[in-house]
Amino acid sequence: IQRTYLIGPDGRIVWHAHVQALTKDLVAGQVDRVQFFAPPPGVKRAKAAAKLASEMKFGPALAEGAKVEADKTATDADRTLVAAIRADVARTYVLDKKLLDVLVKDCDWGLAYLRAERMKARFTGTDHQPKADLDFEKLEKAPIVQYVLPAQRKYEELVDQAAKARTKKDVEAVLLELRKLADGYENTKPGDRAKALIPAIEKRLEEMTGK
Repeated sequence: IQRTYLIGPDGRIVWHAHVQALTKDLVAGQVDRVQFFAPPPGVKRAKAAAKLASEMKFGPALAEGAKVEADKTATDADRTLVAAIRADVARTYVLDKKLLDVLVKDCDWGLAYLRAERMKARFTGTDHQPKADLDFEKLEKAPIVQYVLPAQRKYEELVDQAAKARTKKDVEAVLLELRKLADGYENTKPGDRAKALIPAIEKRLEEMTGK
């Protein structure tokens, strides 16, 4: 299955799916975010708000933006940048919510919880906070999430360990833990991911042992 990755101006993956699902709005949104990292000429008072927006600390960014809007010495460029921040907050919430809904529909409870957790932090202090808080609370209380979440965290930890492993012993340790995870969490998303990763780690181990 073809998969396209959209990289934001901070170098992070902000979206990935089939190329046909990529829209002009998604690309335009990331292009607009570039100005938060490098404010255009004329911006004097809105740099702090832009920096916070670039870090997706939207509540503080909007609070700083409100100060700029109330500042009579703010330039037109300052106000334009603040408007762009407000638009980005709304756009990012819509995208995050869609991605969260897809994860929930797919019963990918571990990743759904982690996304909801990020959204709760990201949108605190914004108009979207009540909805983000509600989504997080629903997932936090769900028994299936409490069961699957440790496995998802363990899987991500093992992926990181696999990337850093340099010796045969390290790779063997990762492989052992992946097998435990796959067997212990059968028919869950983290278990399925661990099972899918095992052949690649086995191949790497074979290459290291010269078999």
